[in-house]
Amino acid sequence: MKKLFLLGAMVCALGVMTACKSGTADTTVDSIAMADSTNLSEQLSPKPTIIKVNGKYGLADKDGNVILEPAYSAIYEWEDEYYKIFTEQHRQGLVDRNGHIILKPEYNSFGYLQEGLRLVDKDGQCGYADKHGNFVIPLKWTFGDDFKDGKAYVELGDSSYYIDKQGKIISCNTDDWEQDFGHQEE
Repeated sequence: MKKLFLLGAMVCALGVMTACKSGTADTTVDSIAMADSTNLSEQLSPKPTIIKVNGKYGLADKDGNVILEPAYSAIYEWEDEYYKIFTEQHRQGLVDRNGHIILKPEYNSFGYLQEGLRLVDKDGQCGYADKHGNFVIPLKWTFGDDFKDGKAYVELGDSSYYIDKQGKIISCNTDDWEQDFGHQEE
């Protein structure tokens, strides 16, 4: 079963990466990220399965019930408990295993959880959201990096700072930027 799931996940990832489109006009499931079967409940894992209907992707639970309507141009597993969703306009969002939207699909990009916060970019402004999608630090920075040792490097215009996990500026001295984060200031 584990080999079958891995094979199905690889086939699905290949389908997402190649952005294959379906030409069918009906509302039946075109593909499932597992081997073909008429008995879906026997094939699906406890994690949701990525489905494709009319060229759009969604999620189905272990019983084959749709838990996230197929409305996205791509979906793939993100971290251990989430799925990253993409719109036709190249916006990204995040859903949990139950199909609940954590981050609406309106962001340019977002990163992995680092020290309980995830860096999120929307139209050139960065902020930090927790695992539930709540913005702890609002979208206001023109650049941001992941948290490390309780601080993150951010920029606002031509100024650079370190902030803590509440968004409070803790230092304007960025001399140790390269040492802490492995980047060079320009």
